[in-house]
This record gives sequence, C-alpha cells and structure tokens, in this order.
Amino acid sequence: MRHLSTFTLLLAAAPVTAQVIPPRPPVPPVVAAPQPAPVPRPFAVVRPMSPDWEDRVREMSDRVAERAAEVQARAQELQERVMERAQEAQERAQERAREAQEQSLERAQEARQRAIEAQERAMSRSFDVMPLPLPLPRIPPLPPVVGQFRVGQSVGYHLPESPPSPWAQADPADSLYRAAYQVLNRGDYRKAAAMFKELPVRFQYSVYAPESMYWQAFALYRIGSTPDLQEALSVLEVLKQKYPNGRTRGQGQRDVSELSMRVAGVLSSRGLGGQEAVKRALAQSGGSTCDSEEQSVKAQALSALMETDADAAAQLAQKILANKDDCSIQMRKNAVMIVSRKRDAQTLATLTNVAKNDPSSEVRQSAVRYLASMPGDEPLAAIEDLLKTSDDPNVQREAVRSLTTHSSPRARQVARSIIERNDAQESLRISALRSFDRDRATTEDAAWLRSIYAKVDNPRVKSEMVSTITRIGGEGMDQWLLALAKNEDEPLDSRNNAVRRAAQGMDIPSLGKFYDSMAQRQLRETVIDALSNRPEAAATDKLLDIVKTGTDPQLRGQAINALTRKKDPRTTQLLLDVIDSKKP
Repeated sequence: MRHLSTFTLLLAAAPVTAQVIPPRPPVPPVVAAPQPAPVPRPFAVVRPMSPDWEDRVREMSDRVAERAAEVQARAQELQERVMERAQEAQERAQERAREAQEQSLERAQEARQRAIEAQERAMSRSFDVMPLPLPLPRIPPLPPVVGQFRVGQSVGYHLPESPPSPWAQADPADSLYRAAYQVLNRGDYRKAAAMFKELPVRFQYSVYAPESMYWQAFALYRIGSTPDLQEALSVLEVLKQKYPNGRTRGQGQRDVSELSMRVAGVLSSRGLGGQEAVKRALAQSGGSTCDSEEQSVKAQALSALMETDADAAAQLAQKILANKDDCSIQMRKNAVMIVSRKRDAQTLATLTNVAKNDPSSEVRQSAVRYLASMPGDEPLAAIEDLLKTSDDPNVQREAVRSLTTHSSPRARQVARSIIERNDAQESLRISALRSFDRDRATTEDAAWLRSIYAKVDNPRVKSEMVSTITRIGGEGMDQWLLALAKNEDEPLDSRNNAVRRAAQGMDIPSLGKFYDSMAQRQLRETVIDALSNRPEAAATDKLLDIVKTGTDPQLRGQAINALTRKKDPRTTQLLLDVIDSKKP
C-alpha cells in the first residue's frame, strides 16, 4: 500500500518535472573594440594683440555708426520721395480715371444717338417721307444710390435693399439673424418678417435686436398690404423709442425716418392719413425727401410709353421739362432725349431753352449734347452762344467738347480757335484739347497742335497739348517730343511730360544718352521710371551704371529701388559693392 502511494506521487509530479525549463547557457562577455590612441594636438600659437586694438575697435564702431546714420538718413529721404511719387501717381491715376469715365460716357451717349439717327435715316429712305416716330431703346432705370445727393445732382434717397452681413458670431442670435438675412435676400418677405420679428423677442439683449426690428418693418413694407404697412409703422415707432440713436450697423436713424415716411405716405394715399402714427411719421419727414424709387418707376413708365405711343411720350416730355424741382432731374434728362428725336425748329428752340434756363447743370449739359447731334449751323450757333453767355463751367466744357463731335467743319474750327486763344479760359482750352482723342482727331490735328505749340503761353495748356499730341500719335511725334524735352526754354512740366511720353518707345541707348545730357533732377527721375518699366537688358545696364557712377544720392537710391523690382541677379552683387565701396 505504501509502494502504491509512492508510485502515485511520482506520477503526479511527472508533469511538473516535464515543465521545468533547462537553464540558459552563459552569455559570453562583450569585448570592447580597441580605441585608437588620441592624437596630441599642437599647441595654439597665441599672437600678441596689437597695442592700438582698442583705438581701432572704437574707430570701426564710429564708422559703423556713421554709416548706419547715413543709411537711415538715406532711407528716410527715399521714403519721403516714395511717398511724394506715390501721391503724384495717385493724382495722375485719378485724373486718368476721370478722363476715361468721361470719355466712356460720352462714347456710350454718342453710340446710342448714332443708332437712333441711323434708324431714322433708314426709315426716311424707305418711305421717302419725314422720319416716322420710332421707338427708342429702353431708358435704363435710375441706379440705386444710397444716401442724399448733393445740390445740383439728382436728388433722392434710396433705401438699402439688403441687411448688413452677420458680424457677431459669438452672439446667441447670430444663427437666427443669419438665416433671416438669407431669406430676405431671396425675396421671401413674409417669412423674413416673421424671422426678424422672432429675434428680439427671444434675444432682447442681442446686438442684432434693433437691426432685426428695422428689417422686419422693411419686409412688411415690401409686402405692401395695408395691415402689413400699419404693422411696419408700429414696429418703427417702437424702434425709435427703444433705440433713439438708430441701428448698430446700418445707415443709422436716417433709414428709420426714411422708411417711416414712405410707409406713412402709402397709408396716406390709401385714405389713412388721419391716423396719429401716419401724421407723426409725415411730420418728421418735413416733406423734403424725394422718393428715388418712385422716380425710377416713372422713368421706366416713360420708356414704355415711348415704345407704345411715341407722340404721347413727346407731348409728355414737354410737360416734364416744365418742372423745375430737384426730384424730377432724371425725368427731365430722359425728356430731353425724347424731345431731341425730331430735328425741327421746335426741337432746336426747346433744347436751347433747356440748355440756358434749366436749374439743373446735369439737364443743361444733356441738352447741349443733343444740340451738338443736330445738323446744320443753327445748333452750332446756339452752342457758340452758350460759350459766351453761360456762367456754368460744366455747361461750357460740355459745349466745347460738343464742338469736336459736330458734323460741321466750322465747329472744328471754333474748337481750334478756343485752343489758340491765349485769352480764353484755361479750363475751356483744356476741355477742348481732351476732346481730341483717337476717335475724333486725325494726324492733321496733331500736326496743327505741334505747329501752334510755341504760340501758347499757358503752362498747363502746353502740358495738356503734349498729352493730346501723344494720344493722337502720327509720324514725327517722337522726334518732336524729344526736341521739346531738350528745350530748356520750355516749362519744366511740359518737358517732363514729353520725356514721359517719348521714353515709352525710345530705344534704350538714346534714352541713356538723354539722361546723361539732362541737368534737371525731375527729368532724370522720369527717365529712371521709364527704365524701370522697360524689359530690355540694356535698361537694367543703365540703371546699374547710374548706381555705380552717379553722384546724386537721391537718383542712385531711386535706381536701386528700380533694380530691386526687376529682380536681376546682378543687383545683389551691386548692393554688396556699394556697401563695401571706399568711395568717400
């Protein structure tokens, strides 16, 4: 029994014994690789310091400080010059933009008039009778203008059509305002009014609250039913009381009062003028505001009437021209165009009377333009009379410009005589010169201007003549400009203008020689500007030469700036040479 127990124990211990892991063999020790013996370094030779090293260091520091002061002074000088040139460039750009805008408006007007004349001539040839009443192109509506116009312009106040973009993302009402903003811009006025109404109720302390009240009233005004208009007026009254300083991001209290007046005006026209809210809104307006939206609708109606019944439109145009209030300025301008369709004595009398007596300068200028489109000597005589009698400089300038578009050779001669006369107004002479563009002028005009240039004694007129001659072009222009630029008896502005024009097409070697021969800094600056805009390698070479050999630090600095803009690889080396130069 005891042997059996021993055997049982041995059997139980067998699996345990089988699980015993044999010991690992010992890991051989890692033998480090032999390191090379260190190479002994030679002792550094310490040279004795120069006894005057402190003086040399101080001298070098003084030179660095002096050079830094020079660089700073030069940088300041360059900055001032850059600012001056930037101002000059801005003024020139504004002047060119005004000229381009005036010319584009004139050309558009002339193109429309030529189309009408061609249509009338075609009908006249087809039927061998006087031109029949023909429909004019649709008169464009008044452009949307925000704010009150200045005196002498078309007067009106156009309501803003869209709320300001969301601006307060951290505001709890931002998402609701953003959604209402998008709905109103889509033209869903009923839904927009409801959403804007909800915003100040849920978020009364939101920065969007006053804005939302205004646009709720605006959406209700656009819907236009009587109950909606009454609600809109009520909302606006609450807005004025709760936020007396106006809205936070829009056009201000002006918009609130304007919208109130318009809502009250519609309600009054529907027989509700006796209501207290309507009375208060109309009393606050003072009755002095012109509704430009209503004028726009009237202009469209006049255009449509011209297409449906030209005779009725012509009769109505005569009545419109009898109005003298500021609110009907645009309507009177449209009426001038309608009246000018007929080329008879009555039209001539009407346009002449409007050009002389209408209270608006805009309407008078429009009448002058249409007078110039009429053939014959009588309209020309009327324009000449306006030049003598009108005290409106805008009308006079328009009359001068109209002379260059007139079909009569006599008109061109009158325009030339104004330019030639040294006792004529400077503004008129300049306006006449600006009328000679590529479409209206010929090389004969350019030759004539070059021939009379020496007789003109006004520097500004001379400078404008140079611009006009360049604009027209023609053979011999470059040589004439170069000769003018070299003539020291001429005004410096005219010479500078000639250099600017001639440098655009002059070959670089000739331009470089001209630079070397000039003694005026302003002319040299103009040449450097021209070289900076020329892509030829020779232009870069000349700029490099100016920096290296020039003696005027301002011109050298300008040439450095020009080279920097060109990004030529030689510029870096040049700058290093200039900095390290021993030149005193």
